[in-house]
Amino acid sequence: MAGWIKDYRKEIESDIWLMPPMYHRVWQWIKYSANHSEGKIPNKDGTFTIIKAGQRATSYRQIAKGVGYYEGRKWKEPNSKTVKSIIDWLVKQKMISVYGNTLGTIITIENWASYQEKEIEGNTKRITTPTRGKHHLDTNNNDKEELKNEKKEQKNICLYDYWQEKAPHKHNKISESISKELNKIKANEVDEVKIAIDRYVIAYNDKSYFYNQAWVLNNFLKQSNGYKQWLDDGQNWVMYENKEVADDKSKGHIIGSKCNTGTITRRPKVFEE
Repeated sequence: MAGWIKDYRKEIESDIWLMPPMYHRVWQWIKYSANHSEGKIPNKDGTFTIIKAGQRATSYRQIAKGVGYYEGRKWKEPNSKTVKSIIDWLVKQKMISVYGNTLGTIITIENWASYQEKEIEGNTKRITTPTRGKHHLDTNNNDKEELKNEKKEQKNICLYDYWQEKAPHKHNKISESISKELNKIKANEVDEVKIAIDRYVIAYNDKSYFYNQAWVLNNFLKQSNGYKQWLDDGQNWVMYENKEVADDKSKGHIIGSKCNTGTITRRPKVFEE
């Protein structure tokens, strides 16, 4: 990659130098891979997205690959969630700003001009790098699929984190089966899924109502018998809303009926690798 940036020795006295090494590695990758001149990326609708100097259209997954390294013969790279945490830290430090669009994540380096100035005879002069925007356009085109996947990845993390925060039974990680079901959820269905999670948690925690189905996320997301059962016309939610009129004293243990046993016995909370 052609071009140059100005680096500063004082970084070894900065906060990022005190963080784990991957923080500085991500920061350096962003600086080195940012556009040195303005370029544009074509969109499907015939318009263009302008990527300015000091910006980079990228994704957490692409950054993870960019900062990967070999340890012996084994290739290692951070996961996307780790990269996101580092990006969030850089934003809080006001080193970068981040926003998303149809391309994925656009990172802007704050004070980019300071990395493109050259000292000449005691004076500071801003110069234009010979790096052409076309090179970055080609690079971004090659990464187009990854940029499209960034929105899906952000959506998946969003729903997973929401489940981890709300649901009474947690997961240790996003397993392959969870990821498979998350990928099926469309962006315009995210709010529906969150509503379904909230309603399920309400029913599960309601001591006056016996519902002992301890869902795991991948099963909950299945549309035929999962989260849609907790939407307005879904069977589980309709049964819960009508709990006050349910009066099956002989079968107080049946899911969806009013509990008249005086004691509520729940299934153990489920943890899944």
